Amino acid sequence: MPTLRRTVRVLIFPAIAWLGAACERAWLGAACERTDMPTGATLPPAAFQPSSGDDRWVNYVDPTPLNGYSPPGTSCTDPGYPTIQDAVTAAGPGDVIHVCPGPYNESVTISFSLTLLGPNAGTSWSGTRGAEAIVSSGATTFNLINGQNVTINGFTINGDFGIYVSGSTSGTVIQDNITTGVTRALTLDSPGSSASVLNNYLISNIRSLHVSGGPYTDMKVNGNRFSGPGAVTGIFFSGALANSITGFEFENNQVLHHANLASTISNGTVSGNTFNVASPGSLNLQIDLHNSTVTTNTFDGSDVTACLQLFGSQFGLIPSDHVTVTGNTFSHCNVYGIQLSPDVHDIAINHNAIANGFDGVNTRFILDDNTGAVVGPWDVTGKAIHINFNSITGNTEFGVKNLNNGVLDAECNWWGAANGPGPVGTGSGDKVSTNVDFTPWLSAPGGPCAGGLPSGGTVTGGGQVSVDVMGGTGSFGFSANAARQSGHLDYMNHARRKHLNCTVNVVTILPGNMAHLEGMCANSDAPSFKADVQDNGTPGKNKDTFKITYTDQSGLHVDEGGPGPIISGNIEIH
Repeated sequence: MPTLRRTVRVLIFPAIAWLGAACERAWLGAACERTDMPTGATLPPAAFQPSSGDDRWVNYVDPTPLNGYSPPGTSCTDPGYPTIQDAVTAAGPGDVIHVCPGPYNESVTISFSLTLLGPNAGTSWSGTRGAEAIVSSGATTFNLINGQNVTINGFTINGDFGIYVSGSTSGTVIQDNITTGVTRALTLDSPGSSASVLNNYLISNIRSLHVSGGPYTDMKVNGNRFSGPGAVTGIFFSGALANSITGFEFENNQVLHHANLASTISNGTVSGNTFNVASPGSLNLQIDLHNSTVTTNTFDGSDVTACLQLFGSQFGLIPSDHVTVTGNTFSHCNVYGIQLSPDVHDIAINHNAIANGFDGVNTRFILDDNTGAVVGPWDVTGKAIHINFNSITGNTEFGVKNLNNGVLDAECNWWGAANGPGPVGTGSGDKVSTNVDFTPWLSAPGGPCAGGLPSGGTVTGGGQVSVDVMGGTGSFGFSANAARQSGHLDYMNHARRKHLNCTVNVVTILPGNMAHLEGMCANSDAPSFKADVQDNGTPGKNKDTFKITYTDQSGLHVDEGGPGPIISGNIEIH
């Protein structure tokens, strides 16, 4: 029988090849709509490269109907199976299943490691895609009862639940798919390590991505587009304490509906994403982060949507802590650009542009989790929350608002006017509320942090400090002017024979008779320096303080002087 099959193939192949040339990919259109197409002549090489293991080929129609399907198949013109489930059932762990373009009306259940490659494997949702393998069902289209080391790449998927992983997610890769789910497009609902969701277009009016059932480690959700205008919460990560994620990337995604990432996320990076949720009363992103960064994202609230909320103690969550929010753009954010929820701590918000919204940054009251009623304030004192070196402009209510207890550090920001913020301040820039420390401020975008400080202030001093426990000393002398932002500093470490001859180009006079100096050094043992000084009266011996930091030419970081007082000399700030 095998001999007869090969003979028949030779006889009919010229006709098949001719049809393929005449109707290349035209099986999608009416002109060449046939049941014996496609031939697979134009399939992308990434999808149909044979694997080093066992390969199986699926085509919803047999291009050589006189021969029938011959498992496992060798190509789209010689397929082994008419359905994906047939190939999965016949496969063993580690096999690769190639699926040719066409419609597949089926639900597929997977219980062991497999790689399923559609015709657009290797081509992102945003790339130039060829003919699709469209897998559809009225229930769960891909049901991974064990998702360990399962890859689904390069399909169009439709279903009530598009892809549902209910078993292990270790090594699960969902990539380069366009998935529409009536209830959910993609669900991860089992613990695992190194799950990856990459370059997909996930669409649902209820939930495009749902993550629960953790814990997870080293999860990547990168390069995707999430949409579905009817979704109240389009992306949802369960806030159950067991659903923690340690090691998390959420990068270069397009998010078009509300993202609620309530899982306890540690060592995470949220970077390079575009959030543009135009849904009145909703928000772009709320997230529970620990030892994590939020960097270089773009948030647009379209004047109807809030932008970023860091979860605190609401809903029994662990308050966000040790989070850096830097280099982001927030525009037209309704209610707030950034909201700090109760009991967050060790938060650094710097070098962001927060413009043309309602509140730029605000602190949330303690609210009843069930009714939303205000329970009372919380206290920011000792929480190490710092909002510095941002551009906060054009916000209609407040640039920074803190109606909770304690004073919020918002020094050294640009408020849109050289004379600083109002109405607590006397300036014409964005407003600040009470309980906000806004002095000094940047007197120009990216300029010196000298706004609100006495004009023309000078900082002078000279003397010696201890530099080691063996009695070594360092000599210093400096003179600088805050109005001119200029001066000179000379420093010599006698114990190590290190000499700095420096020009001062940053002079910041601070409350408490303190000043901060920075500058560049020429013909010296370090290229630059930073110094912090304090005038505690005259004479300065055993009262005033001088601390200098620099990195010498060998790469050694040096921190000398303070916090103890100088051992001779005097410092004056006036």
